[in-house]
Amino acid sequence: MSIRRGAGRSAQFVVKISKYCNLRCTYCYEFAELHKKHRMSLDEIRALFVNIADFVIPNRYDEIEFVWHGGEPFLVPFNYYDEIYRLQKDVFGTEMQVSNGVQTNLTILTEGHLEHLKAGRFFSGLGVSIDPYGDHRVDKKGAQTETRVAANLQRLVDANISFGAIVVVARSTLPHIPDICRFFDDLGVAVRFLPFYLSASEETISKQQIDRHAMSYHELTSSLRTIIDCWFASSKALSWDPLDEYIDFSLDYVGGKSRYFYDRLADESVFVVNLDGQVWGAGDTYIPEFVYGNLFEESLATLLASESRRRRCDQANERMGRYCAKCPYYGACPGFFVGDASSVDEALLDNSGCPVRFAIEELLKRFESAGLLSRFLNPHAEDRLNAKPGYGR
Repeated sequence: MSIRRGAGRSAQFVVKISKYCNLRCTYCYEFAELHKKHRMSLDEIRALFVNIADFVIPNRYDEIEFVWHGGEPFLVPFNYYDEIYRLQKDVFGTEMQVSNGVQTNLTILTEGHLEHLKAGRFFSGLGVSIDPYGDHRVDKKGAQTETRVAANLQRLVDANISFGAIVVVARSTLPHIPDICRFFDDLGVAVRFLPFYLSASEETISKQQIDRHAMSYHELTSSLRTIIDCWFASSKALSWDPLDEYIDFSLDYVGGKSRYFYDRLADESVFVVNLDGQVWGAGDTYIPEFVYGNLFEESLATLLASESRRRRCDQANERMGRYCAKCPYYGACPGFFVGDASSVDEALLDNSGCPVRFAIEELLKRFESAGLLSRFLNPHAEDRLNAKPGYGR
C-alpha cells in the first residue's frame, strides 16, 4: 500500500525487533532464525528513530507508523516497549504523529499484556496472525495452537481491545476459506488475507514449504473468487483486505474516477527493517542486491537516494509500462501490485496475468448481477462498460 497523492505524506516501517518465536509455522519464511533470542538494542532503535526523523520532520511528513514484527514481538518484555516509547517521544517530539502497531501470534497473553494493550501505552494497532482452520500454526513440539489463540481472542473481545486478523491463504487452506470467512464474520473482526505464493527470497524458504503451500495463479484467483462470494453473502460487510481496496478500484472505474498512477520513486511508503538495520522495499525483503541501506548507520534520505532503490524504481516503471499501460482499469487502480512486484509476482504476471485485474472483473460481474452498478455510474461510464468486450478473462 502506498500513499495517495494529494493526501498527507506518510510512511510505515515494519521493524523486525527480534526473530525469536515460540511457534514453528510450516509456511514461515523466517524459519531458520526463529531460535535466535537476540533483539534490537535500545541504542540501535534510537539510531533508527534519529535517521528517520532527520528526513521526515524537515520534509513535513504527517504520520509515521512503526509495525513491530518478528519472530514473536510479545516475547519482548512490555517494559522494553515502554523504553522504546520514551526514545520515540525524545526523538520525534510533538513535530508529527507517530503510531505503533504490532503483529502477534497471540499464543502469549498475560494480564500484564491485557493491561498494557487496554491502556494504549504503546501499541495503538494490534494484528493477530491466526489460521482458525488447518494444521500450520504449531509450536516447537509440533502441537496445535488454535485452541489457545481462540481463547485469547475472546479475552481481547471481553476486554474491548480492538484488533484485526491476518490469515495466510495457502494451497492446503483453500477448502477452508468459507469457514474462515464465517469465523471472522461471526466474531465481527476485520481480516487481511495474505496469499502464500510470495516468498521473501528463495534462499529463506525451503522447496518443501513451496511445494506444500505455494498457490498457482489458478488457485490464487479461485481463492479471490471465494472470498468475494463470502463477502457478498455477509450481512456485516466488514473490512477484508485486500478486497476493500479492490472494491474501491472497481467502483472508481465504474464511476469514471481516476485515483492516480503509482510512481514508486515518489510514492513508496512501506519499508521493512531487518534485525540488523538493513532496509528493503516491501516486495524485495532479504534479497541482498535490492537492499536500500542500513537505518542504524545511514539517514533515510541516503536510503531513498540509493542506487539499488533507484534501480528498483526504474524496473517498477518498466513493469508498469508493460502490464498496466494497456489495462482498462489503470488509473482507477493505481498499479500498486505491479509497481511493488517481487520476482515471484513478476513470474505470475508474465505467465498468467494480474490477480488484481481478475478481482476487479469478478467484482464488476457481481455488482452487475446484483443490479448495483447504476448507483455508481457517471454519465460516460455506461458507454465505457458497454464498449468493453465483457468482464471475463
